[in-house]
Amino acid sequence: MEPKGYVLFIVLSNAKNLKTVLKCLKSFNITGATVMDSVGSANLYSMDDIYIPMIASSMRNLDYSSTHGKTVFSVIKDEDTVLKVMDKIEHALNIDIKNLGKGIMFTVPIYSMKGLIEHQ
Repeated sequence: MEPKGYVLFIVLSNAKNLKTVLKCLKSFNITGATVMDSVGSANLYSMDDIYIPMIASSMRNLDYSSTHGKTVFSVIKDEDTVLKVMDKIEHALNIDIKNLGKGIMFTVPIYSMKGLIEHQ
């Protein structure tokens, strides 16, 4: 069975890179993406007060803003476009084997889907 598309996941260690990623997507006319706040487990292990009350936790999160990242995911129709987008993001963020810690990108093939609006 041939995939009907791909979900591209981009997990950013630093939220400051979000605009760059969205610009890369837009340059390929990919304007639909979901962006979520995310925290890597390594950062959670370093937070000794993870179970503090919600309001205090919210105030404390201001101090942890540099450890929070973003996760972006978007449905892309074809493999060629996915690979080109990933190459562009990799180049824009200077991601390579010598420059680790910026995040990861990966795709998941889609074999069936419901609820997506077809864009022209």
